[in-house]
Amino acid sequence: MKKISIIITVDEKTVTIEECLKSLADQTIFNEIEIIIVDKGCDAEVSNTIGRYEQKYPETFLYVKTDSGIKNGQMKNIGLQYATGEYTGFVCAHDIVMPAMYEKLYTKAVDTEADYVDIGIYDKQSDKAIIYIHDSIVGKGNSEKKNKIISEGIGYLYTKIFKREFLFLNNITFEDESVPEDIDFLLECTYRAEGISFVKEIGYLSPYDKAFYECEEPKSILDSEKCIKAMLAVYKRLNYAEEYKEYLEVTEYIMLKIYSAFLYNCACEIYLNGKAYEELEEILLMARKVKDVCVRGGYNNRYVENNDKIDVRLIRENDISVDNLVRYLFQNLSRKFASCWRTMEDSIDEDDGLILTIAIPTYNRGKRALESVKHLLEGRKSYNLEAQTEIFISNNGSTEGVEEYDKIKEMADNEVNFNYFRFDENQQFVGNMINVIKRSKGKFCLIVSDEDLVDFEGLVAYIKYLKRHPEVSVMKGKTSKQYFLLEADYGYKGWDAISRFYLRGNYVSGIIYNREILTGETVDTYHKKYSNNNRGYYYYPHLFWDAYCMLEGSFASGDIPLITEGESEIIFSSTDILVYAYPEERIKQGLGYLDQIKDLNIDEELAYNMYILVFMKTKYLLSIQKDNYLLKGFDWEKICSDYRNLFEAAVSEYEYTNLEYKEGLINYLRNEKR
Repeated sequence: MKKISIIITVDEKTVTIEECLKSLADQTIFNEIEIIIVDKGCDAEVSNTIGRYEQKYPETFLYVKTDSGIKNGQMKNIGLQYATGEYTGFVCAHDIVMPAMYEKLYTKAVDTEADYVDIGIYDKQSDKAIIYIHDSIVGKGNSEKKNKIISEGIGYLYTKIFKREFLFLNNITFEDESVPEDIDFLLECTYRAEGISFVKEIGYLSPYDKAFYECEEPKSILDSEKCIKAMLAVYKRLNYAEEYKEYLEVTEYIMLKIYSAFLYNCACEIYLNGKAYEELEEILLMARKVKDVCVRGGYNNRYVENNDKIDVRLIRENDISVDNLVRYLFQNLSRKFASCWRTMEDSIDEDDGLILTIAIPTYNRGKRALESVKHLLEGRKSYNLEAQTEIFISNNGSTEGVEEYDKIKEMADNEVNFNYFRFDENQQFVGNMINVIKRSKGKFCLIVSDEDLVDFEGLVAYIKYLKRHPEVSVMKGKTSKQYFLLEADYGYKGWDAISRFYLRGNYVSGIIYNREILTGETVDTYHKKYSNNNRGYYYYPHLFWDAYCMLEGSFASGDIPLITEGESEIIFSSTDILVYAYPEERIKQGLGYLDQIKDLNIDEELAYNMYILVFMKTKYLLSIQKDNYLLKGFDWEKICSDYRNLFEAAVSEYEYTNLEYKEGLINYLRNEKR
């Protein structure tokens, strides 16, 4: 009889096995082990490698070929049927083992009469060395020891060897379809084992193999459908069986841990991979139903209470509704995920087509515009972005700098993805901005002031981000002055996005719009509705677009520099008051924003919160000019009174069905400090 039988399963996804087999052939007790390889369809190269080892070591290697339709768990069970060793272990085909690992595991198993023995693992992908079983919980087992082993981390199948007689007498086998991390198998082994031991050193190595991970399907219990399968497998095998009643609480803890990890993974899918939550809604609902069946003891569980890896709040929010879960995720986890965009490895290829228009609305600053165009052309060429980016210059009927604008037009005629348009007459800022959105051709449109320059290293990062997050409707890039403190952030459409950016994008340079959401038809509709007498729209049409976009798609901001701001050609004194900053104008602008909110057809709570943001923004803009107003002879008390009275009148016009909202807004205005 061999001392240890080692089982390896391979299939069509197995891309490497040479290093694994070599490490097994180098074992110090190689002549006392047998290696059983169960195959359901690996490619010819892998099969030939296995064949070479079987031919070279016929007494040790056994190559078993099975039907391609067989399940992964069934493959392990076939391996167990062929096993003859006193102990049995399992190895993943792309991993390697240290030369003395199995000798040390076997020696420890015999010395301690253990039913299974574990050893430490080094995971190169996470750069961690882990030993799961500790001194205090080895030896002859009792329920408290086993509960401690399970609650603190049961570890991996591949780092252990199991007494074959122990598995046979207890009829412990694998589910037909392997459960993620084989957690149900390991739990049953732990519950039934009379003795457990470990070797306190690293013996198993899991090297990060890019080719393997690119080919392999996700294996983690975090994987969406596999989460459900893992909970059901644990429940089916262990939960509520009389013989496991001492382990009921810790078993439910394990299922809640799987479930919590699954919910957290949904956040990753939404934030990092740009998946719309609607795509996950069905699986979220199904997971909740499975959790309700499997976990009957609720969340008042001593293991849950003492473990910060389980986010009970996530679970409770999903218990209420998927919408509640998504809202909680975006409100509480967005900053954590937003920073991950720095590590994106996405490439930008010509096959991507035209992704982004870099649009410059310009007027009477031909020299600055020409400098910007030269910079853009050079940057596009240096970063190989000529196919993925468009340059669009919208000349608002300039009467100065004509020679420079003519040069720009000539460049546009001779460059790919470069378009130039000139109005015959000045259309005001709003007209030029509308032209930019309507005539741009990229899916996204980056607005750049004609005095500013684009940072191309940053631009590459933003394009990668937008490729991954097509659901983003509006994004703000970091600039060198106005938004130099901008942090990476993400807000889901609706209140979450509004709360992060509504009325905060006054300086338009560095803002990116999703033109599939903010269409030319939309900007035309807004212009027709608000161009006559809405002062907010007159000065800041893009703030109206921002509100619309954030109700239709997500908001994002970046902490990587995108825009280097140039010096303004007009120098103002610190005591000057520009036309749009006079008290009457600021109040009218605020009233204009309220008009849009009334037209948005949104729920009353969201409208209430947006009203408050308008109040705060207007009061802030007035207050920062207070000293200048006083110098110009304005009556500050009257300004505050006008602000409150006019805004209260606007509130009264809003047809709330819930009068508490209306009363809340009026009380807010009346109680504001002057």
